[in-house]
Amino acid sequence: MAAALGEFARWAGPAGERLLVVPVDNAGWHVARRLAVPPDVVRHRLPPRTPDLQPAEPLWPPLRAVVANEGFDDLEALERPLIGRCRWLIDHPEVVRGAVGFHWAVALNG
Repeated sequence: MAAALGEFARWAGPAGERLLVVPVDNAGWHVARRLAVPPDVVRHRLPPRTPDLQPAEPLWPPLRAVVANEGFDDLEALERPLIGRCRWLIDHPEVVRGAVGFHWAVALNG
């Protein structure tokens, strides 16, 4: 999680000019006290039992679909289909809105 937060911070604000607020659920690795969090990242804890506030969760099935029941020799081989699916989802926002289905996301303009 620390590596992901660090990469996200570098990607979103490489010069540290932005404060990034990252919504997290109460999974242990999201809220661990010993987690190294970059200074320009703030974790905002979501209340328990609020799936409508966790818009990324419904996107797992479309991502898993490209790697389900497959074997991969290394991490790079696993990343290739996942990156391809992410790029496809970027090009098809209507699929993302349909998968998420929350009123506020469905109302977003493509």
